[in-house]
Amino acid sequence: MTPVYFLTLKSHLCILLHRFRLATLALVSVFVLSGCANNSNNAINRFNNVLELSRGQAISTEHLQNLPFASALVNINDSNPVLMVLLFIDPIPNSDVPRLTWIAQDKATIVTENGRIVKTTGFPSTNIEGLIEASPSQRMVPALPSPRDAWQAMYDWSPGYRFGFTAIVDSVALGEEIVESVLWNQPAQKIQEHVKFDALNSHVINDFWVVAQTDALQAYVVKSTQYIGPKMTKIDMLMIKPFITEIKTQGIQ
Repeated sequence: MTPVYFLTLKSHLCILLHRFRLATLALVSVFVLSGCANNSNNAINRFNNVLELSRGQAISTEHLQNLPFASALVNINDSNPVLMVLLFIDPIPNSDVPRLTWIAQDKATIVTENGRIVKTTGFPSTNIEGLIEASPSQRMVPALPSPRDAWQAMYDWSPGYRFGFTAIVDSVALGEEIVESVLWNQPAQKIQEHVKFDALNSHVINDFWVVAQTDALQAYVVKSTQYIGPKMTKIDMLMIKPFITEIKTQGIQ
């Protein structure tokens, strides 16, 4: 069943409206923001409290239940979990996929598109600056993980001028598994991707757990294990309160 604890675009906008960049206004304007009871000051305080309560202590079930934001638990290189909350929802030109920016208490961020990590900031050694799907004719947002023909990814990393590294990605479905958190359990399809960097003579394996689309909700990644590059940081993300796009009969909400 779909997790009880999720936030759609409309409900998250009510909480995060004060944080949106001006660039998102064209997207926001098509939605009705009725029922947004929180004023900006209250929302800012709630946002800061969420991060502050996670400083240097175990993250309790009660704390997670009371979160007013879309949120994830993140492990960096198998460290203790860190709470990250959704800060920005940005539209991507010529795409229906939003770009989601997640932030931790130390202000490190992870940016995802279709559940894929496409940018990080604040990591101590290496950060990913970009991940796109590249073809001879165009560059695009990588599709939601699924069994498909091999495709070419292009990576950029910092520090240093490490741009335009290509990799061939092969995907395979490994069957349905039950993903669990302290708040819910959810069946999801496990998709494994083998990412081969020929120029670097290296490869990584990324795993995604994808919840199927329904009549009301778009498919989404509820859990993932991703490497930002070969011999680089491993990031495990579990969406405690996923951000999910609603579907309407005449398009996507």
